[in-house]
Amino acid sequence: MDLPTDVDVDESAKLQELLGIPDLWPLQPAQWDDDVFYGVIEVFHDLVARPRERWWHNWNNCGWHYSGFAVTPARALYRWRVNKILADAHIALRLAGEGEDAGRLVRQPPFAR
Repeated sequence: MDLPTDVDVDESAKLQELLGIPDLWPLQPAQWDDDVFYGVIEVFHDLVARPRERWWHNWNNCGWHYSGFAVTPARALYRWRVNKILADAHIALRLAGEGEDAGRLVRQPPFAR
C-alpha cells in the first residue's frame, strides 16, 4: 500500500463471503470438488476488471500501479477464455454472456441447434 486510499484485500475472507467456503485462498484447485471449482469460476467472473491506466512507481522497486478499471470488457474476455478452456476439456458448460444467467455456468448443448 502506497496511498492512504489504497485498500488491503483479504482474498480468503472475500471468497468466503461470496461462496460461503472458508480457506480457499491461496488457491489450491487440486483439493476442490467440481462444485467449488465451478463456483470459483463464477465468482472470478463477477470480480474481474481490466485496468485502463497504469503508471510506474520507482520507489522501493514497487512497479506498475493500475487504475481506471473497466468491468464489461474484462468480463467478456474472461468468458471467452474460460469457455475455450471448458470446450477444450470437453466440459459441457459455458459462462453465459447475456441475460439473467450472464456470468453463470450453463449447460452447453452437445451440438449446434
